[in-house]
Amino acid sequence: MAIELTYLNPSDVSGTITLSNNNLTASMPSGSIIRGNYAHTKGKYYFEVKLDSGATTLQFGIATKSISIPAPTSVYVRCINGSNGNRYPENTSYGTGWVVGDVIGVAMDLDSGKLEFYKNGVNLGISHTDLISLINQYGEIVPYFRSGGTTPVITVNFGATAFKYTMPSGYNPYNYAYSNKFLISSEDKYYSLLVKESVNQVPIMASNILPSGEVSASSTYSTGNEWRAFDRVPSTVWQSNNIGTNQWLTYKFTTPIRITSYSLSTRSLANLAPRDFKLQGSNNGVDYTDLDSQTNVTDWVADVKKTYQFTNSFEYLYYRIFVVANNGGNSVLISEFELMNKEEKTMLTIPKLSDTNFLKYGMNKSFNIITDSNFDKLSHVADTSEALGSGKVFKQKINTSKTPIKKVSIT
Repeated sequence: MAIELTYLNPSDVSGTITLSNNNLTASMPSGSIIRGNYAHTKGKYYFEVKLDSGATTLQFGIATKSISIPAPTSVYVRCINGSNGNRYPENTSYGTGWVVGDVIGVAMDLDSGKLEFYKNGVNLGISHTDLISLINQYGEIVPYFRSGGTTPVITVNFGATAFKYTMPSGYNPYNYAYSNKFLISSEDKYYSLLVKESVNQVPIMASNILPSGEVSASSTYSTGNEWRAFDRVPSTVWQSNNIGTNQWLTYKFTTPIRITSYSLSTRSLANLAPRDFKLQGSNNGVDYTDLDSQTNVTDWVADVKKTYQFTNSFEYLYYRIFVVANNGGNSVLISEFELMNKEEKTMLTIPKLSDTNFLKYGMNKSFNIITDSNFDKLSHVADTSEALGSGKVFKQKINTSKTPIKKVSIT
């Protein structure tokens, strides 16, 4: 087992949430949503939530990670409501409400599909039994929290400190992870590859000009609502004004920036979703360069992001999505539009084999290595680890002079 740094993810929020205590305490205005940063697909895990102050109307439990932040009544969420104990998305009776100072334990058995809640150490029973089908259909799950009242303040313990109440038998703290990792060996040296994921470079917008940058569009159904595609709230949208072709939505940065991927999502009206579209860049807002082009995109699912990567060596001030045609409706609708910068790839030199180095620097078995790609950084790990322990290590020599390797996939 390894321990993952687990916290409330400040990059996975809807609304304005104030985080503290290493992102484990959250002050959540009504309607705001936040999810945990670390996801699971198998195993049995437990975490605790304490209501420090504020309203008791807080929905919490688990949700799928791949979906744009969902409402508690959506099919992507399994949770309970702190004010009355009802379970969601069914909104049916389950437990009892909580008060300030109460601690709710969340126990998920991803091997059998069961979800249970504990109130101050007392088992409230099984709330849901379909977690396996949820994972099979929508992917890995993460902790989920939504405020429905006047700024509740909660503190979450994923296992970094001792739990308030005894963890159910057979369960692990939520921050535990199965370790099945590998390092690369070449000429008596060991290496690992780290990839820093792309990050959305557009801030959470509150208007067309706040907090920074500027949003504009070819037309809009609701005047002044172009920024809604950048507010990270899936239920709010930009919609063109009864025109389904040759419509665009632009974000202007404060300084030129290089973008190498973008994502789009839409709502349930798939006929309004873009079908043929381009991502374009400009430094004067008039002359645009095509950076990426997509055609015949018809398989939209509500609130599910589509992400596109492309090669771009230049910095631009303006980026816009230009929709040549939608899927047959009378306007174009986009609920979320993200602009990401490039991944950063680092090669780490590992001084020696050790349990700590495997757990801390090893690559996960599903990691794909593109060996003929460029790396951004080369780093060396200081030799402070202990000798290799009793864990199982498998070595396989590969003669690269006979078999050139361009991609490695460990499964």
